[in-house]
Amino acid sequence: MLTEFLDITKDSRALFEGLAVSANKELCEEWMNQYPVISFSLRGVAGKTFEEALQAVQRRISGVVASHKYLFKSERVGDRDKKELERIMHNSADCLAIEHSPGVLAHALSSHHQKRVIVLIDDYDYPLALADSNGYLERMASFMRRCLSHCLSTVWGSLKFGILTCCQVNPPGYSARELLAKSYGFADFRYVDTIGFTKADVDNHLAATGLLRKKRTIRAWYGGYLFGGKEKMYCPWSVLNFVDALLDNPAASPRPYWTRSSGSALAKRFIPANAPNIVEDLAVLLCGGCLVREADTFLDPEYRDPSFSFVWAMLYQSGCLTRASRKKLKLCSRNPEYDGTGLVIPNREMHTILADMLVSWFQATASVEQHNELCSALWKGDATDLVRVLEEIQQGRGTKEPDTADDNSGAERPLRENCCLALLLGCLLASFRKTCVPLEAGKDVFDIQVTDKDKGLILEVRNPRWCTDDLELLVEQGLRHIAEGHYDARLLAKPAIKTVLHWSIAFCKKSCFAKVFVAKTPSTL
Repeated sequence: MLTEFLDITKDSRALFEGLAVSANKELCEEWMNQYPVISFSLRGVAGKTFEEALQAVQRRISGVVASHKYLFKSERVGDRDKKELERIMHNSADCLAIEHSPGVLAHALSSHHQKRVIVLIDDYDYPLALADSNGYLERMASFMRRCLSHCLSTVWGSLKFGILTCCQVNPPGYSARELLAKSYGFADFRYVDTIGFTKADVDNHLAATGLLRKKRTIRAWYGGYLFGGKEKMYCPWSVLNFVDALLDNPAASPRPYWTRSSGSALAKRFIPANAPNIVEDLAVLLCGGCLVREADTFLDPEYRDPSFSFVWAMLYQSGCLTRASRKKLKLCSRNPEYDGTGLVIPNREMHTILADMLVSWFQATASVEQHNELCSALWKGDATDLVRVLEEIQQGRGTKEPDTADDNSGAERPLRENCCLALLLGCLLASFRKTCVPLEAGKDVFDIQVTDKDKGLILEVRNPRWCTDDLELLVEQGLRHIAEGHYDARLLAKPAIKTVLHWSIAFCKKSCFAKVFVAKTPSTL
C-alpha cells in the first residue's frame, strides 16, 4: 500500500478514495504518486549454497528492474546504468554487479524522473536466517552489508528516504549508523502504531468484515503486545490470516500462524540447541511468570552469548514474547529499571508455540516409562515416587539414548540444575494440554490446575532464590497457600470431579521435596 501511495508511475487516487488519508489534501499533494519507488521483499530468498541464494536475490531484483523498462529508452539515463540494469534483468550479472544493482537502479530512476528515490525493502534479514542454517552466513552477511550500504549511502544524493524492515537478525558488524539511517524497534515510542495493529485497527477491520463477534477470541489469541509503552497491540500477520480463514469458514478455529514466519524458522533452529539451558525459564513464562533479560539489542547471528541472551532477544524481537507491564515487572525484578527487559508471553498463539517447544524437549529427555511414572505418581498422590522419578531424570538415569552418531555410548546425561518445573510442566502439557491451566505466578512460586476426567489437582511449585531455605518448610507453606487461597474452589464445586489433590513441591538445584494433601475423594462425597 505504501508503494501504491508513493509511486510516481501510478495513479492511486481511486484506490485511496474514501480512506482517511485522502482527507489530508496537503499530504496527498506532497506525497501521493510524487516519487519514484524501488520496492521489493527478500522473503523467500534462499538457497543451499551462497551461489544459489545470490541467484535468488538477482531474480528478485530483476523483477523490479523489469517493471521499469521505460528507463532503457530514457535519454536522461546513462548508457553505463542501462548496461548494468540489462545484465540484472537477464540474470547474467556477477556478484559485484548484483551488489550494486539497487544503487544503480536508484540512480537511473532519479536521473529519469529528476526526483529523489524512495527505497522500501521488506524482510532484508530473511536471506541471513537461511544462510546461517546452510553454513554460508559470513558470505551472505558481507554481501547484504555492501548491497544495502551502496543503495542507501553511495547514492545518498539520489535518495529521498529508505525503509528497511526485518524480523530480528542484524548482520555481523552491521549498524544503522553505517547505513546513515535511524533504527526503530519495539521499545521505541515513535512510529509504534506502524509496527502492529492497534485495538482500533482490529475493531474497524472486524466491523468491515462482519466479524465483531470474534473480537475477544482475536484479542486472546493475537493481541497483548506492549510496544513502546503502548498496550493492546496485535500481530497483523496472524490477525489477517485468521480473518481470512473466518471469511472462508465461519467456524474456523484460531491457530498459531506465526509458525509460518521467518521468526519461527529461527526459533525452531536456536531453541532446540539451547533447550537444556532455557527450559526452566520457558516453563516460568508458560506458568504466567516474567523473565528479566537483555533483549533490546540488535542481534548478530554469529554471536552466541553464554548467558543465552541471544535466544531471548530473538524471541522478543520476532514477536514470540513481549515486554511486561510495570505491574508484572515488579513481580520478577527487584531493580526493574536496571536489570533489563521484562519478558512475558503475550497471547494464546505464542503460549501454544512455546508449549509445543517445551513438550518436544520433555519427550526427547524423559523416556515413555518415566513419563508414565510421573503421571501415575501425581494422580496416586505418591510423593516419594514423584521425587524419585524427577531426580532420576535430572541425573540422566534411564533417559533416552543420545541421538547423535558421535555419542552412542549410552552414558548418563545429567540435566542442568533446577529443571523440576520444566519437567513437571512438560509432563502435564504432554498428557493434559487442554486442561492444564496456570493459576498464578509470583516470585519463585507457580500454581497450576489440571483435570483428567473425574480427577483434579492443584500443583504449587516453589524454586527459592537461596538453597539455604528449608525445602520441607516451603512445601508446608505451599499447602497452606493453596488452602487459604481457595485455589481448588472450582474443582470442589464440580460434581463430576470426584478426587481433588493438593500438591506442593519445592526444589533447589537437584534437591527436591514434595507433599500431597487429598482434599476430596469419592468417599467424602
